[in-house]
Amino acid sequence: MQSPQIDLRSATVHFRMLLQMVAGKEVWKKDFLSLDSLKMDNVAIPMKKHFCHKKKLNELITRINQAGLYMKIITDETFRLWLNSPEKTIVDNSEWKPLRYCDLTGAFVSLFIGLKLAFVSLICEIGHSKIRKHQRD
Repeated sequence: MQSPQIDLRSATVHFRMLLQMVAGKEVWKKDFLSLDSLKMDNVAIPMKKHFCHKKKLNELITRINQAGLYMKIITDETFRLWLNSPEKTIVDNSEWKPLRYCDLTGAFVSLFIGLKLAFVSLICEIGHSKIRKHQRD
């Protein structure tokens, strides 16, 4: 997934199912796929209001998902895509390390500075509105 706009230190946010096609823990995939989710949405299958097999269909989909067949299908399809790709590279992930607190220090500092500025702004707005209210009276 490297391009002129995305370098080796970039992250991509996309649908998990699409990312699982090109990234993941499998050895033949070049990119890492985090287990963390930014946001999750449920998927729905449209059907008529009085569809007679609603419960059976829901139960079937739930069983397929819980049995791991959905992930098996995704894994098999991504492996087939890799087999058909012209460049079959295997990346050694043993040098990858999980993020540590010190890696995220800059983000946390920015977050707390932003929160402090927002709080100061809120206090100033409340004070300003009270001053204007007293001036009108």
